[in-house]
Amino acid sequence: MKTKNIQKVLLATLAIFSFASCKKESQNIFNMFNDVTVTYNASSPLSVVDYKNVNDGDSVYVDFTINSAKEDMYSYTVERSGGAEPSFFSLSTGRSFSYTNGQANSASIDFGIYRRSDNHPTNPQWIYNLYSIAAPTNPFSIYDVSSWQKRGTLFSAPITSQVNPFLYNAVSGSTIEALAKARTINLTATTATTAATGLANGSAVFFLTPEGKYGMLLFNAVTSDYDKKPFMNVSVKIQR
Repeated sequence: MKTKNIQKVLLATLAIFSFASCKKESQNIFNMFNDVTVTYNASSPLSVVDYKNVNDGDSVYVDFTINSAKEDMYSYTVERSGGAEPSFFSLSTGRSFSYTNGQANSASIDFGIYRRSDNHPTNPQWIYNLYSIAAPTNPFSIYDVSSWQKRGTLFSAPITSQVNPFLYNAVSGSTIEALAKARTINLTATTATTAATGLANGSAVFFLTPEGKYGMLLFNAVTSDYDKKPFMNVSVKIQR
């Protein structure tokens, strides 16, 4: 049996499915599938797993897993912003880019961010990871970056409790390099499977650019903005 977990996850871009403001009539999603089984996951307090009355302005999420005995199976994901929100970042310039303008600026892009739910039955949390555009396998295949220019920036795994080291130890090019070399920097993508081991408040990753510059990327805040869209605030220190 083949299982596909449909993941609607992207930094500042994807809020799964959001319905609001007006009444809409459509096919009943709970009985529209004939040749597959569908499990609706309670991955968020806003998740819908059965019939639900909502008011104008309310938002709901639909998070589901499709199981099919057939191998020839395709999945489609609706991305609310159409790729217009930033989820790619340049370490050298400090600029962020969206999928819409990313290809034109891909020569300077070091990584993208995506997220997925841990599907905990009672207390679901988001797991955040980053990936290099040059990663051999794109972990966020919703975005096709195969034709983008590839920067081979390498990363360490996320490290917790790095606010003080970032502020008080990484104070020069030589100290940044010493801190970075104490870590293993060989990843083109982080692979956290829990929220605690992923990109989180106060965590950091060390990196090595294709130009041979070491640096430290601190995640000051990993949260949601006023519109409930994923939001990150980061700080970067890099050798000159």
